Amino acid sequence: MKRPALSRSARRRPSPADLLLSWGFLVLIGLPLLLLGSGRAGLDTVAFEYRSPAPWPGLPASAADWRAWPRAVEAPFGDRFGLRSTLLRLRARLRWDLLGGSPTPTAVQGRAGEVFLTADRVLDTWSGRSPLSPREVDAWLASLTQRANHLAARGIVYLAVFVPDKTAVYPERVPASLGPAGRRRLDQLVESAAGAGFRNLLDLTPALRQERAADRDWDRTYPALGSHWTARGALAGALAIGAHLRELGADWVDLDRSRLRFEPAEDTFGDSYAARLYLEQRLSHTGMRAMLPAEDLATCIQGAPDSTLSLWSGPRAAGPRLLVFHDSFGPELRPLLSASCALARWVWKPYDSRLVREFAPDVVLELFVERQLAMRQAHHGDEGNQAALAAAFARAPRGLRLDAGELAARLRCSGGLVATFDAPSGSLLLSSSGSQGIGELSLAGWPADRPTLLCLSCASNGEGQLVARYPFRNGSPAYPVESIQREAVALWGGKQPLWIPLAPERIGQTLSLSFDPGNAQLRIEAAELRIWR
Repeated sequence: MKRPALSRSARRRPSPADLLLSWGFLVLIGLPLLLLGSGRAGLDTVAFEYRSPAPWPGLPASAADWRAWPRAVEAPFGDRFGLRSTLLRLRARLRWDLLGGSPTPTAVQGRAGEVFLTADRVLDTWSGRSPLSPREVDAWLASLTQRANHLAARGIVYLAVFVPDKTAVYPERVPASLGPAGRRRLDQLVESAAGAGFRNLLDLTPALRQERAADRDWDRTYPALGSHWTARGALAGALAIGAHLRELGADWVDLDRSRLRFEPAEDTFGDSYAARLYLEQRLSHTGMRAMLPAEDLATCIQGAPDSTLSLWSGPRAAGPRLLVFHDSFGPELRPLLSASCALARWVWKPYDSRLVREFAPDVVLELFVERQLAMRQAHHGDEGNQAALAAAFARAPRGLRLDAGELAARLRCSGGLVATFDAPSGSLLLSSSGSQGIGELSLAGWPADRPTLLCLSCASNGEGQLVARYPFRNGSPAYPVESIQREAVALWGGKQPLWIPLAPERIGQTLSLSFDPGNAQLRIEAAELRIWR
């Protein structure tokens, strides 16, 4: 039976509570849209993530554009969503405080609130779950040995220095589920070097573990929320480096540690992961700076103290000339090691033979953080290794030879790199007008899983570097590590052969080629691939 309709007067009027709930709902869903219109919503946390906000797409111009438009606006809308920062911080607090976890996969929460990074599989390679293969250990040792021998023949002392990741200095604070399960990659290399009698390698793990025993409150060897050493940790490293250089015969006088003092400095998130965890309002640590007497200070006379290139004048007029190639652990060391020198050049990039010739140092240091053993393969672009590769290439059986015409057919250029086949001379001319020029060389038809040497018979118009890049994967099957290998070979101007090793761990059949600096020309007559080792 059909129910009679209620009269309008008989219908229930909304209560104040109903109205409040309805208006509250409208405000909650409308406020993010209102904030979105301000143009700044959510952009503060995007800056914490060390990236730029995704740009808005243009207006659709075709039916295909209209179909793709909803997905194209997702990223820019998400970056500018109203209350984004508030919601992210609330989520971070819940995960950190209630669940004992990390709000981002790039870091984990250790014991006592310690932060450990997970980027570049640093925990897997440190724990021994993703070791180097015997071939990779041999390649690293051969590369360092050839470099040391080449420099020693020219009266230059060489030392490769490895700085441990924080996990190796504070292992008991790593989550138990991620603890040691084998030999770390650095231990593999150090043991191989000791077995071969190679003395030009220094692992700073023992020195920093010993220094860590003096940690007190804010005065630490590594900060609780960061991944780099503090000024005190860097001083322990500097003293260990000085002692090892003296063993190698360098004229080295250390800083007098008793004349240094350390003061707390404002935490500006320079090496704090708190902001990237969206916990900058919850977590903080105190920074540190080293204070030296004026007469012991080295002075930065070219570049900024933490710039890519800087030149320092030290207080020892008769001290050595020091050249250091380093990564992000270098800036804290600059004033400490430079104080033992007459002149010190610091270069935030991989080893470059051109700078060695130009600066004429007495001592050359390469400073690596431990995770570099996961981020890259051994480097063979310097003069010493090029000579060794030339000998290995001569011993290897002949392989695939490509003339200039075949190279031109296999090369795809973009970003300002131009390849021109010169039929009369039978050569391929590569010219670049900017740093973004890239050539993708196809190696199709050649096995990707064999250790390979690529020889380019070429001539350049001046000094520079030819940079070859390719992706690789190594480590254990359960804990693979993927990264990009960068092999930079010096160009001296004129005719010269270049040898580029390609590891069997490489992925795919493409080799990227570019110039550093970008404005350069290279004439290639032929290329040949051979299997070696």
